[in-house]
Amino acid sequence: MSEFHLPDIARDILEQRCALLLGPELLRCGHLPVNQALGAYLTAGHGRHVQHIFEREWLFKFKDEKAKRRIQTEAIPAFFREAAPDAALLRKLLAIPFHLVLQVSPDTFLSDCAHTHSVKHQFKYFCGGGKPVETVELPTAAAPLLYNLCGTKDRFDSMVLDFDDLYEYLKSVFSQPGLPQNLRTALDQCNTFLFLGFQLDKWYTQLLIRWISDVTGAERFANQYDFGENGHDVEAFVREHLQIVTAEKEHFALLDELHQHFERQGKLRPLADPVSPNTVAVRRLVQNGDLEKALFMFDGIADSIGEKTASILLSSQFHELKTALSNYALTKEQYWEKSQHLKFRLLETMDQHAYAL
Repeated sequence: MSEFHLPDIARDILEQRCALLLGPELLRCGHLPVNQALGAYLTAGHGRHVQHIFEREWLFKFKDEKAKRRIQTEAIPAFFREAAPDAALLRKLLAIPFHLVLQVSPDTFLSDCAHTHSVKHQFKYFCGGGKPVETVELPTAAAPLLYNLCGTKDRFDSMVLDFDDLYEYLKSVFSQPGLPQNLRTALDQCNTFLFLGFQLDKWYTQLLIRWISDVTGAERFANQYDFGENGHDVEAFVREHLQIVTAEKEHFALLDELHQHFERQGKLRPLADPVSPNTVAVRRLVQNGDLEKALFMFDGIADSIGEKTASILLSSQFHELKTALSNYALTKEQYWEKSQHLKFRLLETMDQHAYAL
């Protein structure tokens, strides 16, 4: 069986043959993993909607469908607006030149960090329940793909919150079309899969690991994991059947070691100085495909940067495009192409004032 050898993993990272997968134990808000912080938040402020929290699985049982909808559309967005993730850890993750990062949490913390430090990237997510799968570009180190395997906070019906969601999610995972083709291609080209912050004794984690890294000849590595006194059978299963090699260091220490390795070689991904929160917000809206909301937000701040004329012009052109589409004067393809031009012009204008907004 393979051994954890950091220089081999670092070489695969540089050659774009290593996928990083982030589990629920890695990214934290305060001293708690994101899922536990969310559970505490819902219990404290929205307990009337939550019947039970299954802490081992970190799934919820809601009072009814109305209560679930309130949680999805109001409580969870509020939690993520207020959440303060570990910024230093996010910068460290972003600086290591992975071309492909997948995570199970629905947050956008790493993508927001990339927007903050002007790192070009794609952000996409998988949505269960038989919903259409959005295409992605083939990831590269110059334009990494940050992919949420379990939905996003920005789309209420994409998250896996209860057992019904998990059931629908698993049905989607193991049926067609599955993951976007370019993502599947990138995974199939990997020599190494690095799993950090996963609970390796959980059955759905094991299914996810097999689903994502089912690549002949590839190696699977994870951080140090304590299977407990009575976990010998599970440990044997993880090591022998899933063929996961666990390192002798916990996940934060492994990240530090990788970061130091690339720092010594002068091959960390450069991070620009942080831009303003308004710039990040507009970039996020554009990336989410919500150009109308992005233009509305830009209009609200345009006076302060002397760009009111540009805002009026862009908004007017956008509404003309929408009218032309609704009147069948434009095809959907033509509308998309022209709206892309507006998007780039908006981003160019924002980038000129990225630090002043």
